[in-house]
Amino acid sequence: MSLEMSLTIELKDSTAQTAFNLKRWAEVLADPELVRLPHRIETDRHGHIIMSPPPAPAHGDRESEIVFQLKTLLPEGRTITNCPVSTSDGVKAPDIVWLVSERRQEVRSLICLTRARNLR
Repeated sequence: MSLEMSLTIELKDSTAQTAFNLKRWAEVLADPELVRLPHRIETDRHGHIIMSPPPAPAHGDRESEIVFQLKTLLPEGRTITNCPVSTSDGVKAPDIVWLVSERRQEVRSLICLTRARNLR
């Protein structure tokens, strides 16, 4: 006998998810206990905290090489490491992001990046 189940995941629209992510991320940053932890902190789409231990040194070595290559090949932009980014699945902390130079001021005024450039 075979049972089939159907699963549907309903996502918030991107504007609502971004607003939720920014509010939740501000709460995370305001928590003195979380701020002092050495772990990488991210959230899921429901605002639940996801923590992972710091990566191994080899990871940082590769990360440094990627930053060097981006700065060399795309010098007109900005390369940022461990930057929080609001996504449809919560706030994530990619190892490296690259931004066009026009977004330089945005980086200084936000607690979290909220959009990515569409390269299509």
